[in-house]
Amino acid sequence: MHPLEALNEQELGQLTRIADHLFNTRLLLAPGHRPNRMRAGFGVEFLDHREFVPGDDLRDIDWRATARSRHPKIRRYWDEAAADWTICLDHSASMGSGDKWALAVQCAAALAYLLIHLDHRVAILLFSGQVDQRVPLGRGSNHYARVLQTLRKTTPLTSGGGSDLRACISHIKRRSPVFVISDFLVEDGMRPGLDRLRLLGDRIHALQVRADNDFPDGGDEMTLMDVESGETLAVTPTETDRKHFKLTLDAFSASLENYCQRRHIQFSHATPDIPWKAVLTHHFHTRGRAS
Repeated sequence: MHPLEALNEQELGQLTRIADHLFNTRLLLAPGHRPNRMRAGFGVEFLDHREFVPGDDLRDIDWRATARSRHPKIRRYWDEAAADWTICLDHSASMGSGDKWALAVQCAAALAYLLIHLDHRVAILLFSGQVDQRVPLGRGSNHYARVLQTLRKTTPLTSGGGSDLRACISHIKRRSPVFVISDFLVEDGMRPGLDRLRLLGDRIHALQVRADNDFPDGGDEMTLMDVESGETLAVTPTETDRKHFKLTLDAFSASLENYCQRRHIQFSHATPDIPWKAVLTHHFHTRGRAS
C-alpha cells in the first residue's frame, strides 16, 4: 500500500481546522499576509467548492452546487493577499531508509492539503543534489490532485545524488514562505541552504525526519554503503557502535535544532513510528521557539 493511502479526508480536515483555530492561520502566513475566506457573493475571485463541515457558516453554502451533488458545498474565494508556499521535499537516497520516506511524503501531501484549503498557493520541489521534479505554484482541488499524482509516482533515489537544498533557491519566489522536509543527513546539515532561504526574507520551516533504526543491531559482519556517495566499508557493528550512532544522531539533531532556533527557523523532528497528523500538529506547536 502506498503511504498516501494512510491519508483520509476527515483527518486532513481536522488538521486544517486545528491549524486555523489554534493559530488563526497566522502560523502559516507570511507577515502581513492573510487569506480572507469571504462569504458567498463577496469574494475576490472564485476558487472552488469543498464539503460542508460542522462549524462552517451556513451563509457560505452554495445551494445550487449542493443540489447537484446532493452534499452540502461551501463556496470558496481566493484573496490576493494569500501567500505562495513552497514545500521542498528531499528524495535523496538516504531518505529511503528506515521508512523515512513514507512519513515525509505523507507530511508533504497533508501540508499541501492544509495550505490549499487555507487559500494559499502551493509549489512542490523534489530535490537531491538538484531539483529533480517540480509542481509549480497552484491552488484549488485540481492542483492538489496534481500534487498527489506527483508524490505517488516519486520514490527516493537508490544511490548517489547528494542532498543540496541550495538547488531549490532559484525556483522559489522572493518573500515566499518555505517548508523543508528532509533527514538533513549531510555534513553541513544543509545550513548553507537554510541560510540562503532566510535571505529570501520570509518564514522558513524545517522538519527533520530521522530513523533511529538506520543503523542495524550489533552482530554479523556487513558492508555499509554511503547511499549518497556510493562508497562502501566492511564492518562488524557492535552494540556499542549502535549506541554511539544513536548518541551521534541525537547530538546532530540537537545542534541543527539550536541552529534553527537562533535563526528563527521553525524546527521540529520526527521518527516514522509517529503518525503524520501528530508530527504536523507537534510542529505547529513549536511556533514559539522560532519567534
